[in-house]
Amino acid sequence: MRPNPHPRVVFAKGTRVVKNAVRAVVYSPNEARAEWVERELAHEELMIQICRGVREIIAALVDDPAPRPQILVVDFDALDPGAILELHSIRERGWTGTVFALGKVPVGIRKSLHIEQVLATLVDNTLRIAVAEIGFEKQTRRLPVLSVTP
Repeated sequence: MRPNPHPRVVFAKGTRVVKNAVRAVVYSPNEARAEWVERELAHEELMIQICRGVREIIAALVDDPAPRPQILVVDFDALDPGAILELHSIRERGWTGTVFALGKVPVGIRKSLHIEQVLATLVDNTLRIAVAEIGFEKQTRRLPVLSVTP
């Protein structure tokens, strides 16, 4: 039995716990899409954390203790405008990792969330190749957020 580093971490099928592994947070309430993401990201150096909602995504990326996940894969077709607005807090709170979006994402949202790539159709190996091209040798860390008071 594998030890879970945190209560909200759910390992993908076949994932091994590897020290200094690249961590990915995945959100897709669509079971077929979630399984596709797991298949695409299934390799030994990647630990996948499945989130059930936007607040859980935010907690996993900026509130949980280090090491921080380096990748976020999120199904934008499942998000309403309020959830998308709430998701922006990951950038506002200093998370600097890479975002991969599934579905249709307006250009303004792509820019404001600094989305690396949008996968409108789920074709085998597209996410796997996109993640491999980024390269994740360094761990991300939470950047300090300075409050400006007048």
